[in-house]
Amino acid sequence: MEKIFLNCNFKNKKEALEKVFDIFREYNVPEDYIKSIHKREKMSSFSIGYSIAIPHGTYEASMLLHDSLIIILHINSPIKWDGESVQIIVGLAIREDKQIDILQNIAINAMNENFFNDMLNNPTKEKLVNFTKEEEKWI
Repeated sequence: MEKIFLNCNFKNKKEALEKVFDIFREYNVPEDYIKSIHKREKMSSFSIGYSIAIPHGTYEASMLLHDSLIIILHINSPIKWDGESVQIIVGLAIREDKQIDILQNIAINAMNENFFNDMLNNPTKEKLVNFTKEEEKWI
C-alpha cells in the first residue's frame, strides 16, 4: 500500500522523520520496526542524493512486518539531510526481500531526468506512486 503526501513543509530532518514515524504509527507499523529506523540510520544516511531520502528499518525488524507500507512525501522547499538537499522522502515499512526491487526502481526513475524534474516541480499522487515502480508498470 502506498500513501502519498504532497506539498509538505518541514524545517529539518528531525521534523520530517517525526512525520514519517507518525504516519507509520497511524497505519499500525510495529513500534519495534519504527525504533529500528534510528538504528539503521546510524549505519548510513538515508539521503541517497538526487534530493531523495529513504528511511527504513533494519533487516531483522522488517521480519516483524505483516503488511507493507510505502509512504512518499513531497516537500515544497528542500531540507538539509546529512548535508544533502532532500525534497522527496520515501518511507519504507516493507519486508527486506521486497525492498531491493523498490530501491532499484527509485534509482532508475531518479536518473530519468525529465520524469524526475517534472515530479519535483509538478508533483501529483500518480507521479509519486510511479516513482517506486518499474516504468512499464506506471499507472
